[in-house]
Amino acid sequence: VNLLQHVYKTGANVMISPFSILEALTMTENGAKGDTLTQMEQTLAGGLSAAEQSAFLTLYQKSLSDSENARMNVANSIWVKNTDDRLHIKDDFLQQNEEQFRAEIFSAPFDENTLSDINWWVSDKTENMIPKMLEEIGDDAVMYLINAVAFDAKWQEEYEDYQVRNQEFTREDGTVEQAKLMYSEEPLYIEDEDTTGFIKYYKENYAFVALLPQEGMSMEEYVNGLTGEKLVGLIETARSVHAAIPKFSSEYTVELSEVLPGMGMTDAFDGDRADFTGIGTVDDGNLYISMVLHKTYIQVDELGTKAGAATAVAVAETAALVEEEIKDVILDRPFVYAVIDTTDSHPVFLGVTESVAR
Repeated sequence: VNLLQHVYKTGANVMISPFSILEALTMTENGAKGDTLTQMEQTLAGGLSAAEQSAFLTLYQKSLSDSENARMNVANSIWVKNTDDRLHIKDDFLQQNEEQFRAEIFSAPFDENTLSDINWWVSDKTENMIPKMLEEIGDDAVMYLINAVAFDAKWQEEYEDYQVRNQEFTREDGTVEQAKLMYSEEPLYIEDEDTTGFIKYYKENYAFVALLPQEGMSMEEYVNGLTGEKLVGLIETARSVHAAIPKFSSEYTVELSEVLPGMGMTDAFDGDRADFTGIGTVDDGNLYISMVLHKTYIQVDELGTKAGAATAVAVAETAALVEEEIKDVILDRPFVYAVIDTTDSHPVFLGVTESVAR
């Protein structure tokens, strides 16, 4: 939620995968030392140690449901430049990530063929939802740590043709778009002082959570007031509702090398101060993070939801019970949404829809 607040821009569709970003950065964190490690631990998990964070993510990835009706494919890889005699990567760093994150290890020359291989790997692991991850290999890049997530789940109750209606969607600036809204009755209605919403289930162990700010409240104000505790609290208190979701698809790209330092992770991006000696060393130089590139895709329709995410970390070198009343929640204006793992309400994807125009 904190990261969503940092990347949100008024009027723009935004979607991040906190899970994907955590996987890629925790693999990197396993090679951090000193203040660099402390800042990463605080920013990524509120002070949880890198060892505890790695152990949690390892168990969490194994717990995620992956079946015919709700596919969740998670993959990790580490690409190491093999044509730099100054670079000395520690085997135990690679082994740890191979064991804990099932990371595939690739030794490559970091040329145009490597660029094609990385993009092919991401496209394959995201089932072509992220067809091109990198535009180029950075001149100073010596390692890429990459996570890819592909999600494809069917609704527990799929929509029939008669439930889909042409309707207007009003953006925050008053612009009106034509949309196809999918109507249903759902068992879980969400409400607090500034939110109405609902939860719609997929067939197995996942759910779509929609949060609609109260009329007159700006999306910026709503997003900035959101917390992890509030999100979980909203999910845990729900009842019956008449709901409508617009059919929509969205792509999003964000580079986080300026966002994450603003959240407290400063040294990792500083070529002089970064301490990634747990990854390895470079003769007459230093290792630091030069880029954290994040790309996502989502498509919501009558059958269910397809979503993909990929995160690439580039390491470079330097020289209460009430009487039930069925409510209506119509997502015909900007809303916040999440795709959650229902076992513990963790958001695999988290986004804001400001526009449904295709």
